Amino acid sequence: MTYITTITGTGINGLEVVSSTLAANFTVTTVYSNVPGAGMAQVSTVECVVNTLANEQVLISFTGNTAQLNSGDEGLIGYQIDSGTAVVCGYNSVASANYYPPINFTVMSAPLAAGAHTIKLMAAKGGSDTFIISGGSNLQPSVFQVARFKSKISRMAPDKKVADDAGAANVTVEHIIFQAQEAVTVTKAFYLPDAALTADDTNYATLIVYRRDSSGGTQASIASKTTKITGGGSNDWTAFDGVDLGTLTNTAIAAGQVITWEITKTLAGVVVPAGTLQIEYTVD
Repeated sequence: MTYITTITGTGINGLEVVSSTLAANFTVTTVYSNVPGAGMAQVSTVECVVNTLANEQVLISFTGNTAQLNSGDEGLIGYQIDSGTAVVCGYNSVASANYYPPINFTVMSAPLAAGAHTIKLMAAKGGSDTFIISGGSNLQPSVFQVARFKSKISRMAPDKKVADDAGAANVTVEHIIFQAQEAVTVTKAFYLPDAALTADDTNYATLIVYRRDSSGGTQASIASKTTKITGGGSNDWTAFDGVDLGTLTNTAIAAGQVITWEITKTLAGVVVPAGTLQIEYTVD
């Protein structure tokens, strides 16, 4: 069997793998031309779809064998991304009959546009030559891999509050911090104040982080923290010491959705010092 695999994860969260198999040997019938990539055709239905960010590159590799390549015959192997020109990555020709040479390549793609891309295994042969790719009937399965290095190490989306509130009752209106370019999961939300704040159970502020859809609707709270002393409030703040916004909900952020935040005030309120709201997240 020939396998095409897309690897879409590395690091602390391991790998996400999508596979497509070639159940039997594949006889290449398409004859190549002298124009690079011209005349190559897909090997059976071996393909996989990967989603990338703008200008992201993927690593494409093939490790396999021929099931038949006769004396003097020629075979080409390569790949095609979407409907672009097929790229020749390997050439094989043998001097003796019944020899099963390996066919291997590893290349980095050109930068890709954001979105889904279909990557196909492609092949061609010379003239009346015989070129059969092993599907495992004669030899070990051939393996075609497309690797996306999609780290799940935490990333951060900061938003700077540039000044102390002008007055204790002044609020910070809700505004966007971040729009997801792909599915992400929020793992932490905290505020890094530039100055101290004295907590109070009567006059206080509430920092709230929300998720909204791509059109700005469907508000859902992700995190919320008051500056109260009791009831799960933050208690007093110390300058430059992060204030954790507590237990998170609605942490799954789909591509296109946005994260917003605001500061509301209760009764007389309190002056919230300048600082940075920081959101940590991982790419799904």
